[in-house]
Amino acid sequence: MLRPTFNIPCSTDSIHYFHNEFNYIVGAFSIFFNSLVIYFSLKQTMELKMYAKLIGLDSFFNICFTLTRSIVGQRPITTPDYFYFFTVGNAFMYSSNEMQLFGVVLTYTVVYFHGGIPCIQFFYRYRALRDGDVAVRYIGGAFASLLTFALTNGLTWIWVVEPEPEGFYEAIFGGVEGCNMSRLPTITIVYKNTAFNKVHNFFGNAGLCMIFALLLCFVFMSWKTYRENVAKMTSKTRRFNKSVNLLFLLQAVPPFVFMLVPNLLFAINILPASLMSYTTIALGVGPAISPLFDALTVLLVLPSFRRRLWRTFCGKQENSLEVTATVARSVTK
Repeated sequence: MLRPTFNIPCSTDSIHYFHNEFNYIVGAFSIFFNSLVIYFSLKQTMELKMYAKLIGLDSFFNICFTLTRSIVGQRPITTPDYFYFFTVGNAFMYSSNEMQLFGVVLTYTVVYFHGGIPCIQFFYRYRALRDGDVAVRYIGGAFASLLTFALTNGLTWIWVVEPEPEGFYEAIFGGVEGCNMSRLPTITIVYKNTAFNKVHNFFGNAGLCMIFALLLCFVFMSWKTYRENVAKMTSKTRRFNKSVNLLFLLQAVPPFVFMLVPNLLFAINILPASLMSYTTIALGVGPAISPLFDALTVLLVLPSFRRRLWRTFCGKQENSLEVTATVARSVTK
C-alpha cells in the first residue's frame, strides 16, 4: 500500500477533507481580497496609475489560480520512483482518467504561469524606472512567452503518465482501511525513470530556474536604476518607490519558496523516501495561501490601497478642514 495512508483519499485517516475545507475557506478570502485589489486598481490616479493595471491583472490571475486549486483539488504525492496524483475536488475525485489528466494539465499550467508573474512585475518595474513608461507590446510579449512555457510544460504530462493505472490499484490501495476496491478514487501515475519523463522534468525545472534567474537580474537592474535616480526624486516619490519595491519583493517570495525549492529538491532526489510523502502537505498549504498573501500585501503595503481599504470597512472620514469650514458657516448663520 501507499504510505503514509493519510495521503489516500479513501482511507479512514485521510486528510483530503481538511485539504478541501482549507482550500475553500482560504480560497474564499483570496477571491474576496483579490477582487478588492482589482476594484481599487481601477480607481488609482497619479504615480500608481502606471502600476495599477499590472497589479489588477496579477490579482485576476490569482483568482484563476485559486479557482483551479479549489475545483480540481490536485494533491501530488512523490516517492523515489513514482509520482501519484489524486484530485480531491468533488467534480474530479471519481472522474474518468481523461478528466483527471485534464485537471493535472490545467493545474500545472496555472501554477507555473503564476510562478512566473513576479519576473514580469520586476521587468515592468525596471522599464518604468528607466523609461518612465512601458509599451504594451513588451508586457504582452512577456505574458505570451510565460504562457507558452507554462502550457507546454502542462501538456507534456499527457505523454508521461501510465496509460493503465488500474494495474497499480492493488499495490496502492490494497490493505488500506476504508478503501472499497470496487469504488476507488481516480489516480494518475507517472514513472520517474523513463527517458521522456526525465526530459519533461528537465524542461520544467530549467524553465523555472531561468525564470528566477531573470527575476534576480531584473531585481538588480531595478535597484541599480532606482539608486541612480533617487537623488532627483522628491521625498514623496521616494516613499512611493520604496512601497512599490517592498510590494514586488514580498510577492516574489511565495513562488520561490513553494515552487522552485521543492521542485529542485525533488529533481535532485536528495530527500529521504520517508520524508517525501509528508512534503505534499506543505506543498498543498503553501500555494493555497500565496494568492491571499499577494492580495493582502497590496492592500497593506501601498498607502493608496490601504486608505481605500480603510474607507471601505470603516467609512470615509471627513477631512478636518471640511469639518472646520462647516462649523464656521453654522456659527456665521
